Amino acid sequence: MSNDQFIRLQATQAGPFNESQSVVDIYLPGDGVYDLHDSFVSVYASMTTTETNAARGTGVYSTALKLNGTTNHIQNALLVKNCSMSCQARGQLENIRRQDILHAATSSLGKSQRQDASNAYLDANTLVEPKGQLHYSIFQDINKQGTTLSSQKETPIQIRLGDIMDAGNIRLYDGRRLGQTHIRLELNAPDAAGTGGLVRGYQTIPEAITSDAKTFEDIADPLGAYNWTTLVINNKRTAGTDLRGMVSETQYPYYVGCKIAVSATEDGGAPAVANVETVITGITYDKTTSQVTLTVAPALSTMANGNKYTGVVCTKIVQPASVSLAFNRVELTVKRLGNPPPVNEKLKLNYTTWSTQQDQGVPNATSFQRQYPCEPDADACLITFPDVAGIFSTNTDIDSYRLRINEVDVTDRDVAIDSPLYYDRLSALIQTMGYNVRDLQQNAGDCTARNYPSTYAKAGGANGTTISTAGTTYAAKTIVALTGGAGSGCVIYIQSVSGAGAITGITVLDPGQGYAATNILTVPGGDGAGRVTVDSILSSNKQVYAGCKMPRTLREKQLQVNVDLSAGDVNQIVLFKRRPRQIEL
Repeated sequence: MSNDQFIRLQATQAGPFNESQSVVDIYLPGDGVYDLHDSFVSVYASMTTTETNAARGTGVYSTALKLNGTTNHIQNALLVKNCSMSCQARGQLENIRRQDILHAATSSLGKSQRQDASNAYLDANTLVEPKGQLHYSIFQDINKQGTTLSSQKETPIQIRLGDIMDAGNIRLYDGRRLGQTHIRLELNAPDAAGTGGLVRGYQTIPEAITSDAKTFEDIADPLGAYNWTTLVINNKRTAGTDLRGMVSETQYPYYVGCKIAVSATEDGGAPAVANVETVITGITYDKTTSQVTLTVAPALSTMANGNKYTGVVCTKIVQPASVSLAFNRVELTVKRLGNPPPVNEKLKLNYTTWSTQQDQGVPNATSFQRQYPCEPDADACLITFPDVAGIFSTNTDIDSYRLRINEVDVTDRDVAIDSPLYYDRLSALIQTMGYNVRDLQQNAGDCTARNYPSTYAKAGGANGTTISTAGTTYAAKTIVALTGGAGSGCVIYIQSVSGAGAITGITVLDPGQGYAATNILTVPGGDGAGRVTVDSILSSNKQVYAGCKMPRTLREKQLQVNVDLSAGDVNQIVLFKRRPRQIEL
């Protein structure tokens, strides 16, 4: 029977943590043996929102964390900028500068998009869900049915110790022989106000609703005084014939506490209802008919005999006036072994650390040449070109690179970005680093994408679209692959058509790639006359890297980096040199 225990160690600093107080110190006692592989750091964070119109109720907003200046998806480990680990007996074990840049590179290469999406539910920066295209976060308890109000909560952002430093993957870490261990982290934290800095909070659910859930049933004459507090989604199913409707609660964007705005066309002297805000206080979902009924407060209107409303729609999900983020406290949860090996048993601690070298680039240059010293024991070097938020290596101006070690070329020609040689060299490098390449798109993902196919969009995906020619005889509730334009792969869902089959509403299911703004795409089916104009396109979050394996040498070696650019510049260059470590106890 295992007597292992998980113990929680508080940081010596009291929160909140922000840009001016971002350093965290945690001390691991030297009287036990620990499994660091199962240990993790928890950054306890909370979100606070302010209302734009408090007179119309207080909403609960689905908020998450994001990097300022980019929509790139970030994993929790990117909240740690620098990290180090030292012990009394052996001194410094690890000291990694710009761990966030290193993790952004290795995670986008070493994790497939499916793995990334599967783990995103743990991330403070979440992705849209593949099923239902909904987007919630770990900072709220969301209730999709009933009358229990959804709520904001303080949330531990969990970061595996092994995700930020390889010494954190040691299974048998003997504190009895190594002594007290000091772990120091420097966080990428918000500013003191919580609304700026490198990270901040944002509303995950967009204002616009593009699903069938935006339209509600008409409100009939109440035949007397009536406070209008009920909305019914008019998208029911008729068994055996009409499969429209919400087949589960994952398909409608509403939740208890969600604040919405409603408009309707009044009749019979009813008061005007135009973008009237209200808060959902209850949701009933009928699985048999797929009918969804929303109860709201305050009332949308006070009706009298003869009043009616038609064309009832939800015009938007109300956004908060502001979102502030706070890092309140930090702790380490570590696994202490109940049955450790004898203190005199020989142990070997095997792990890998990294030395980091940062350099400023050359502005407005078409080439870049620099030479960097590398330690004798370094066996690989990963080179990144941070551009977005100073973390992601998304410099798209780079055309090719070439490396030399001690005046000897690593390749017999320039390595052109996206060429077969580029991927061959990248794959060999990543395998030397102990990873397997699982994502050749090297795309970090877009945390603000409104549908899952757009999350890892390639450059030129159709983003904003307009129905330029409606055509006739099209069918609603159909999925159509568009043709024409400079790209390919764009797929739409025809939401609604007129009585003559003219297209009146569409949703982009897959943005495709390679399109240009103003491209006009053909909608197959119907009379063939339907056309959709591409108003805007998606940009790619693809990252670009260089690097190579290196021989171990007796003396310091020199790595020469040569980069050619089509335009722009190399803002900065960061080299990570891999250095294997072994400690015998």
